[in-house]
Amino acid sequence: MEISQAMYEYFVQQGKKGKKVFIPSQNKLIVNNGKEKVISNKQAFPPEIWKEIEEKGLKDGLIEIPNKYFKRQKTNYVVWRTKEVPDAFVLDELSEVEDDWEIVKGVPRAATFPFNVTFSVDPDFPDDILLIDAFETTEAMTVISPRLKAFFEKRAVKQVEYLPVTILDHKGKPAAEYFILHPVYPVECLNLEDSEAKWDFIDDTTIGKVKRIVFDESKVGPELQIFKIKYLYDVIIVRRDLAEAMAAEGFTGMQWTELADFKKS
Repeated sequence: MEISQAMYEYFVQQGKKGKKVFIPSQNKLIVNNGKEKVISNKQAFPPEIWKEIEEKGLKDGLIEIPNKYFKRQKTNYVVWRTKEVPDAFVLDELSEVEDDWEIVKGVPRAATFPFNVTFSVDPDFPDDILLIDAFETTEAMTVISPRLKAFFEKRAVKQVEYLPVTILDHKGKPAAEYFILHPVYPVECLNLEDSEAKWDFIDDTTIGKVKRIVFDESKVGPELQIFKIKYLYDVIIVRRDLAEAMAAEGFTGMQWTELADFKKS
């Protein structure tokens, strides 16, 4: 059933953003795939909206709002994603670090991190020797260049650690000094229901699947420009203004995904 742009915008203004809307004749709307919420009686509807409801026979009926009525609304945050760069090193194994799961889950490690940590590179890609600004590893770690670290420090990015590592080339010799970007103290802010989150069947302290990321921004401190979400530990969230500044500087190896477009399965 087609509806007008005006009707869609009315639903949005009322906070009803579900794709399915049921309009009974008796004083209430049912939205968001069946969750009942009373919003108004007939008299409270704008006259032109109620006229459209009656003319199109929408009372006591389920309508599905077409995708064309959904406007992408930008949030204040984006998801940091890896961007493949041709000929770049492919990082392989991390050495000399015990309890490396703590890095994934945001447990502070700067005070106990060893000084001789290395990352080898994948021997299956012997011709890939390019150094870029951000690598992602199989351990769900993000490894950044000194240039990117200096950029973050200049912008006073808080609640992150920079754990020093040496990248070894294909001959096992030092290629460059880099840093694991380690956001600490993950923020408990995820809306599990709206994200359609599913717990991991092996580790029930982490989330294994989401269809999108929805979180309560009011629980994120205004000083946080980079952080992890508690339970969704393999995802880094970046404040939009910082992401835009990084893009303007031309850093390599990362790209940005809108929260609504992120999926983990």
